[in-house]
Amino acid sequence: MPLHNTNMREIAKRRITTVDTLMAAGDYEGAAYLIGLTGEIALKAVICKKLKLTEYPPSTTTRNQQNYLKTHDHQELMVLAGLQTTFDPAQGTPEAQNWSDYTTQYKGDWISKLRYNEAGMGPKLTDAEVIRLHDALIKDEHSIINYIKVKRLW
Repeated sequence: MPLHNTNMREIAKRRITTVDTLMAAGDYEGAAYLIGLTGEIALKAVICKKLKLTEYPPSTTTRNQQNYLKTHDHQELMVLAGLQTTFDPAQGTPEAQNWSDYTTQYKGDWISKLRYNEAGMGPKLTDAEVIRLHDALIKDEHSIINYIKVKRLW
């Protein structure tokens, strides 16, 4: 079921609040999972605005197009959002470094890997790694979310 494009930004903002609450409570495993989802939703909000989509994924797309838009892969979403130059490590910017730090942990099908952490089936992130991911996505002055907000990309 497609989401309305304006809802994507609001969902991302609510997830940021939830992540901050989990971090304050010391629930780093839960926060790590939601940090990944928050980044994904934020990128999808950027894609909606960039492509002038009223819903995500658009109901007028073919099944193959919908599958491409339904990806959880942050690198693919970054390309769809038109941010590959901004977040290219060769740029040497703090934003590019935050992107690199963030995507180191959220590669490919990251969602399945982190979903099962509690059962001991997925990779366990240290508290320090989760704090760094939180900074890279949300808290750092040059975080991914701050870049998206300042540039009014969503």
